[in-house]
Amino acid sequence: MDEMRLHLKNKDKAWLVSTLNSAGDAIMTCELDNRLDFANTEALKILGRRLSDVLGKPLNDVLRLYRDGQQEPIQFWEYGENNQVTTAVGLPRRSYYLRPDGHKSYLSAHLSPLPFKAFMNIARESFLEDIQSHMKKADQTRFIDILKDSLEEQSNFNMELELLAPNNTYRTFRGMGRPFYDKNREYAGMIGMFLDIHDERFAEELFIKSQKKYYSLFKYMDSSISYFKALYDEGRNLVDAELVEMNLATERLFGIKRDEVIGHKLSEMGFLETEESQGLFNRFQEVFSCGENIQLEEYYMIRLKKWVEASIYSPEAGYIAVLSSDIDSKKKTEIKLKQAIARSEEANRAKSEFLANMSHEIRTPLNGIVGMIDLTALEPLTEEQQDNLRTAKVCVSSLIGIINDILDFAKMEAGKLMINPMSFNLMDLIESTVKAHKKHALEKGLDLSVDYRSIISNFVIGDSMRLKQIINNLLSNAIKFTNTGSVKIIVSQEPVPEKNYEIIQKIAITDTGIGIDVKDYSMLFKSFTQIDGSYTREYGGTGLGLVITKQLLEMMGGGVTFSSQLGVGSTFSVFLPMLVTKKPGQTAMDTRDDSSFSECQILLVEDDPVNQIVVAKLLKSMGAVVDVAENGVAGIDAATQKKYDLILMDIQMPKMDGLEASRIIRGGQHYNPSDGYLYKQENHLNQKTPIIALTAFALKGDEASFKASGMDGYLSKPVDRFEMQSLLKKYLDNKQQAKNQFVPLATNRFDVHVQLMSEAALIKPPKPNGQDPNAVTQKIDQLQQLLDQENLELMEVIAHQLKGIFEGMNAEELKNLVFKMELAIRKSRIEAVSEYLEQIAAIWYAQKAGAAREN
Repeated sequence: MDEMRLHLKNKDKAWLVSTLNSAGDAIMTCELDNRLDFANTEALKILGRRLSDVLGKPLNDVLRLYRDGQQEPIQFWEYGENNQVTTAVGLPRRSYYLRPDGHKSYLSAHLSPLPFKAFMNIARESFLEDIQSHMKKADQTRFIDILKDSLEEQSNFNMELELLAPNNTYRTFRGMGRPFYDKNREYAGMIGMFLDIHDERFAEELFIKSQKKYYSLFKYMDSSISYFKALYDEGRNLVDAELVEMNLATERLFGIKRDEVIGHKLSEMGFLETEESQGLFNRFQEVFSCGENIQLEEYYMIRLKKWVEASIYSPEAGYIAVLSSDIDSKKKTEIKLKQAIARSEEANRAKSEFLANMSHEIRTPLNGIVGMIDLTALEPLTEEQQDNLRTAKVCVSSLIGIINDILDFAKMEAGKLMINPMSFNLMDLIESTVKAHKKHALEKGLDLSVDYRSIISNFVIGDSMRLKQIINNLLSNAIKFTNTGSVKIIVSQEPVPEKNYEIIQKIAITDTGIGIDVKDYSMLFKSFTQIDGSYTREYGGTGLGLVITKQLLEMMGGGVTFSSQLGVGSTFSVFLPMLVTKKPGQTAMDTRDDSSFSECQILLVEDDPVNQIVVAKLLKSMGAVVDVAENGVAGIDAATQKKYDLILMDIQMPKMDGLEASRIIRGGQHYNPSDGYLYKQENHLNQKTPIIALTAFALKGDEASFKASGMDGYLSKPVDRFEMQSLLKKYLDNKQQAKNQFVPLATNRFDVHVQLMSEAALIKPPKPNGQDPNAVTQKIDQLQQLLDQENLELMEVIAHQLKGIFEGMNAEELKNLVFKMELAIRKSRIEAVSEYLEQIAAIWYAQKAGAAREN
């Protein structure tokens, strides 16, 4: 060994330089003063400089390295005491060398101190002895054996071993080299290097541990994970995907074995139907094109016959991950629940419809019974007979009350009960309601009283009929379940903060009756339920009164509370939001100003001749220009010929109903099997024109079907002038504002009267059906006289009688006009009453004249 070291010391160094220059990697060395003393050919190529330009220069100046996104150069290593290098470093990712010509050369490099005397106190002269002293015993023997094998086989050597560093810790080094021979093929020594790879190995170990940990999580997690590699054609178009990894949950979910599918293409997956694999492939394309995750909340797999949910995303370029979960049990439970709810709702609807129909069917003959009782009571009767009739009438009235409760309950369950707010006198309503119960209270010896407290306004806006029904229910219960003592009604009002016209109406009914036990509180508001069956036998009733009271209050935005003590009595308190007003008969619609809609073009599509006249004249009285079409087909033709500002569309019409006509006007088409014709809009003049439904059966759910056909809203029949005016203001105000602030009416009342007479003369007159036509004329004259006297109370009575006569004649539209006049009378709208009366008179006299001509 000493002989070999002596040979190397005296030998020319050209062989060493030649060897390093032939290396494929860039190699540079510097002294302890950080000045470069060697750079091989590959290093000079990377630097883009000549050797003479870099020798003796500081390494940090020659090899200035940067990292993407940072402006400061990379610090190669740290220096310890005496300015000696202590730590080797590898370059971070995305590190580059900036050449003098401005070109970036991205590098992967390792910079470490040479393990000689300056670093590990190893001298060149005693290299083998010194380096072995830094090895563990096991590595010393292995080191010598590897060198011997390299010499004997004249081959390269490559080993990893641990060397003791100056800080007394072992670091991992890689030794590489080979035997060197001179020109005469004689052994000249060993050439090689030792590289500090300790940090690299440490990082690799951490990575392997982390990889094992995360792979274990991936493999055993509950959700299915499948990892696909995208397959592209030469044009970089996605053509398929290869399954590269999957976990155990995927095997369980899809019933497959990992070894049978890994490496297979998506198009070859046997557990997927063709349309399923194609659908999944389309989702892959979406993810790659938009770069966003795709959620499949629920998907039914045809072959596996189960429901799954999935999330598809791309964690890295060219790869797709699919996370899937089995939701089959949850989905099947959900489907069963929906089916059960649907069956329950259907049964509930059927029950409600049956109750409603039966209530109507029963109430009709009962009205006849009541009438016959009243007629019989007018005849000379004995005292016993009169007592029998009174008993019969009480029984019938009780039965009618029960039927009314059932009907209201059925309507509420079917969503068909309507709330109609209007102005009314609160005290009048309370007093009239209490008066109806006075007799019953006196018969039981009860003191029935009313106490008014903090009344803000006597005139309020709300549904007076429903409020009266609520008070009746609670008052009837209080008297029914009180045998001695008193029943007291306390009426009060509270203002709503920051809302000048809103109040909370409170009504409390307190009795000294039998009271309610605490354990029975939960049964109070249940349908067809009473606290004790014995109460039903003793006091009667259906058990619906409180249920209806609670639901009515909730429909109007209010509620009901109670307190009770067994044997002492009960207090039921209702609260209800209302609007205050100083004008009797006022509704929310009455606050609108009269407006003119001069030159507004309106198309009325209506099949009933009387409705055509009434609605057209109503619109013309507001200044509108009206065209009339008698059915949906005619309406489509009219909408094709002319641009309209508004279309009023009846729903039920011959040939084509309003829903289909609206769809076609909006741009759709419809095949009518009755005439074999395909209807469609030839142009789109009125595609955006507001279309309003005119309907006599607007219930919950109908509005959705109206909107689905392209309609913008609906107006319920009978059509009220003020409601029509409000609707026109909503849809035509912008048009009118562009014209003028005030436009006089296009026709006056006299014109309406004359035109109504002339057009109504074309209508087929109603048949008397046993009714006296002269009675109609007499009632109209009486109404006119009472109108001149502004005697609205008697007008309402006569109007109600006239409505009954028209009903007997089957004069439906005249009956509806009288009904609207009744409403106007109750609201004290003199002008509206006068207009309705003129229309009724005009139509009646015209029809009467037509009947005379026929005879």
